[in-house]
Amino acid sequence: MITVNDGPATTRFTPLTLNGVCALDDLPARGISAEMAAVLDRAPGGECVAWGIPFQVDRVLPVAGEARTIEFAPTRAPWLVFMHTSDMRPSDTPEAEQERIRRGREWLGEHAADYVFLYDDGSEERVEIRRRFQVGMVRYNWADHCFNAVHHGKPRPVRLISEQQDETFNAWALNQRRVRITGNGTPWMNWLWAWQNPHPEKALVGLRVEPVSGLLVISAISAGMATEEPLRWGTRRKAVVTLPEGEAFDPVLDALGQLRQIRLDMGQVISAIPRPLYPNAQWEASEFNAVPDVSAREVLVEYTAHPDACFHLASGEVIPIASQSDGDGSVRETPPSRQHVTLRTVLRGSSTPVAVKLHVHGQAGEYLPPQERQRIGNPGFGEDYSTADYVRYGHLDTHLAQMARTYQAFQKS
Repeated sequence: MITVNDGPATTRFTPLTLNGVCALDDLPARGISAEMAAVLDRAPGGECVAWGIPFQVDRVLPVAGEARTIEFAPTRAPWLVFMHTSDMRPSDTPEAEQERIRRGREWLGEHAADYVFLYDDGSEERVEIRRRFQVGMVRYNWADHCFNAVHHGKPRPVRLISEQQDETFNAWALNQRRVRITGNGTPWMNWLWAWQNPHPEKALVGLRVEPVSGLLVISAISAGMATEEPLRWGTRRKAVVTLPEGEAFDPVLDALGQLRQIRLDMGQVISAIPRPLYPNAQWEASEFNAVPDVSAREVLVEYTAHPDACFHLASGEVIPIASQSDGDGSVRETPPSRQHVTLRTVLRGSSTPVAVKLHVHGQAGEYLPPQERQRIGNPGFGEDYSTADYVRYGHLDTHLAQMARTYQAFQKS
C-alpha cells in the first residue's frame, strides 16, 4: 500500500475508526478480481490526506453478495466523506455484455449498493450508491469521471518545462495546460464522496452496506463540519501573500505540485509569482515595453478553494481564506476582476479605428488579459503559438536561457 498525502489537512474533519472486516493485504481472499489484486500494492493505506481531508485506512470493508455492517463511535457530524471504490465489473453473459455496451465501460448509473446509515435511536437513512455517480471503478478509464465523486488525489499545478523540469511529468504538450489531473494512469483509484447528514442532531453509530451488483471496497470515512459540499471548490480567486522579512520566494513545486511556503488544505494554489510592481503614478512617462520591478517579499497567488479552506504558510501561520486581511496581514485578498469592458480605439479627432498595443493590470499588479486570451503568459521558446499574446518577463539573456533549457529538454526526450 502507499500513503496518499496531497497537502495539509483541515482540522474540520476527523477520521472515523471503523470496525472493518479485513486488512488490505487480505482482499484477494475476499473475492476481488485479478485486476484489482494486481494493483493492491498501490492502494492508499495508513494515514492519508485527500483533498485536504484526513483519512485513516486500517481495516477495510469489502462488500459483495451479502450485507455487512460496520460500527463507529457516535458522531453528530453534518458531513461524512467516504473513500471507497468499485471492483471491475465483468460481463460474463451475453445479457451482461449488452448491458455493459449500453452503460459504457464504467457501467454508468448501475445500482451498486445501498448505504444505510444507522442512528443511536434505531432510525435509519438509506442512500442509493450508483457507479459513475457516488463511486467509480478502481481502474480509471480516460474521461470516465464520476458526477458526484472525485479522484482521491486533488488536481495540482505543473510548471512549463522551460520553468522547471519535472521527472514525474514532463510532457511538453500537456504542460501547456499548467494542471495535472489525477486519474488516467493511476493503478488504484479510490473515490471520495461526501454525504450530507439530514439529521445532524442525532448521533450516527454505524453503517450497513447492502450490495446490489459487483463488489465495493470502503477504505475509510471522515466526519466533520463544512458550510457546504466539502469536495466542491469555488471559482478562481487571487491574493497577495507577504513572506517573512528576509525570506525569498521559492517557486519550485514538489512532486505533489505543492509550494514549500504557501499551501492550502481544502483547495489548491493555481499559480504564484513575485508581485509585479508597475509605475502606476508615472505610467505615461514610463519606458515603452518596460519590464516591471518585482516585490522582494510579496507573492501574487491565484487559487481555488472551499469556503472553509485555510492557507498554510512556511512560518507556521494557518489563515482561513474567509478572514483575509485588507491591510497589512500575511494574506490579503485581491479584488476580483469580473467586469467585462469593451474598448474601441480611434485616431484622435476622427472615428477611424486604429490598432494599438494594450496592457491592463489590477490593483495588485495582476495581469488582466483580453477575454479568452492567456491569463498567464508563456515566454518559453516554441511553447505557445499565439501571436496575440506578447509577454516580456525579462531581458534577452533570460529568453536565451529559456530557449536553451527547452532545447536541452527536447534532446533528452
